Amino acid sequence: MGRVLDLLSLLLFAVWGLGQAERDRTVFTALCFYVPSVLVAAVLVLASIRARHGRRPLAAAVLALVAFIPGVTAASVESHWARPARAASVAPRSRSLRLVHWNVYGGLAGRGPVNRALTRERGDLTVISELPPRRTLGVVVPRVAASRSIARRWQLAVIATGTLAPGAVEHHGAARAWPLTWTPPGGEPIRVLVADLPSDLAEARGPHLAWLHERMVAFAPDLVVGDFNAPRRALGLATLPRGYEHAYERVGSGYSATFPVPVPLWAIDQTIFGARIEPLAYELRSTLASDHRLQRLDFAVAAGSTRIADGGPSEM
Repeated sequence: MGRVLDLLSLLLFAVWGLGQAERDRTVFTALCFYVPSVLVAAVLVLASIRARHGRRPLAAAVLALVAFIPGVTAASVESHWARPARAASVAPRSRSLRLVHWNVYGGLAGRGPVNRALTRERGDLTVISELPPRRTLGVVVPRVAASRSIARRWQLAVIATGTLAPGAVEHHGAARAWPLTWTPPGGEPIRVLVADLPSDLAEARGPHLAWLHERMVAFAPDLVVGDFNAPRRALGLATLPRGYEHAYERVGSGYSATFPVPVPLWAIDQTIFGARIEPLAYELRSTLASDHRLQRLDFAVAAGSTRIADGGPSEM
């Protein structure tokens, strides 16, 4: 029985390895790619301990050695622990603003915990995914929404200081992209694209991400945020239009997985910024009020900067 478990653990490692090599090139390799690195490492470590207790030292050593590979991937490729040094501003910047995004899981934890968590974040721009479909925004997040500009489409909502000019939600199958223009008090207009991609694992992410790439080039948003249901290393997110970067990669640190709380395994909620945005700090916050961690980006708009003018690729 022990040897069978060893082989199954190594098979899991092989499936994971195929996913790491091919990522989400096909639906099948995407399923392999979504096998969490930290889970594979944990399974192999447990198998190694079992083999050692079963007096199979060679098997224990092999399993422990193999476990090192997904362990390092989880710890140093998918996440980084030292906060990257922030480059000095290229131009005088405006006051700091805060973007908050959170998938609130349909509000199943209750409006009180959701409201308290969002109120604590004090977002200038708050983007909510999976809002309860049959409740008004003021009921779910009354203090956050009070005296703010509000826009809502489907189960997406945006709450902001200043003014909002929402565009029409665009669709690509079950994927959605919602363009808005936000003008904070006393500030310049900021173009925002809210992304909402399907969670069905049987549905290929590649075409949706390629379409989202096209929408970014066409709309030239300053900020792209939402529940992408795809990790940053997915093929369609590892290469962004020229001038765009992932906020986590630039100013974030720590364990990057965002779903599911309380044991996150996948980093599927993303914040992307363009050339006009100077990121200051990016953090992920955990709360039991949802099955997703909350994203928070503090940023400034660089004075005298211009919008993205072309759609050339930018490698991560």
